[in-house]
Amino acid sequence: MKTSLRSVIPSTTVCVLALALASLLIPAASVRADILYVANAGVAVPGTIEKFNALGVGSVFANVGGDQPLGMAFDGARNLFVSDYPSATIKKYTPSGVVSVFASRSSGLDGPAGLAFDKAGNLYVANSVRNNILKYTPGGAVSVFVPAFSGLVSPTGLAFDSAGNLFIANRANDTIDKVTPGGVVSIFANLGVQSGPDDLAFDIAGNLYVTDSADHLVEKYTSNGVGSVFASGGFSGGPYGLAFDSAMNLYVTNDGTPTTIEKITPSGVRSVFAGAGTGLVNPGHLAFTDNNGVPLLQPGGVIVAPEPSTGIMGIALCLPALLARRRKA
Repeated sequence: MKTSLRSVIPSTTVCVLALALASLLIPAASVRADILYVANAGVAVPGTIEKFNALGVGSVFANVGGDQPLGMAFDGARNLFVSDYPSATIKKYTPSGVVSVFASRSSGLDGPAGLAFDKAGNLYVANSVRNNILKYTPGGAVSVFVPAFSGLVSPTGLAFDSAGNLFIANRANDTIDKVTPGGVVSIFANLGVQSGPDDLAFDIAGNLYVTDSADHLVEKYTSNGVGSVFASGGFSGGPYGLAFDSAMNLYVTNDGTPTTIEKITPSGVRSVFAGAGTGLVNPGHLAFTDNNGVPLLQPGGVIVAPEPSTGIMGIALCLPALLARRRKA
């Protein structure tokens, strides 16, 4: 009787060996390939959307045409939406860079800043001059989600948690406000007088990170509102925009001298991801996709980490063993 290797080694062991083999065959650098998009406002030149690969090499994804792109958010179809502050428009860019105007001043926009999508694909806009939050359906129909008399004063950054609550950087009021799906507004955190919260981002554990440009800090808040300083020092011109990559490293725009994008590991170790010579001028908000253009932050605040290449190969190598085990059963 001929004995096969499969009959000697259990299928679970084959899978373990396959995963180990995959990790040896694929270079570590290829496991993650996130792409960072930056709203690059510019000063003497038109604003652009810059695109950086995992090594910090940048290129121009799109010319906005105005001079101050601020908020950015991806929808579920991989389209990038950008708020153009001075022209009071929301522009939509397809994955290939084709642009169209999604919303304009005629719909009530006045100083649009932060953007965020909910799970149903509705777009929310921090309408900073009119001190309200607008809601746009995928078809472009607009309504006021949070009215001006709710206490908003120059709202900027927006972020959804996984439960569908909208969090607002209420800049001139020095607070982070929380809005339930039903529109009930409350103060989640009070940053103190003249703090200047700008942008918001959730990590995969549900902690909220806030850029405090007036105090030159990045602050971290637990889900029950307990705050602490996550990063300080060296933010001479900010910080402003925030975004997480798939490994939960936090990226922060620092509009100082020089202008940089800082990378902060989960343990707080900082480094410069992009800086001098990359064309950054007044960078604003940030957004991530994986190498295939899939947004890392899906509508509704759900963070999606791309499957590592080693995992994909491991599953492929395990498949024969798993199928053999199923046939035997």
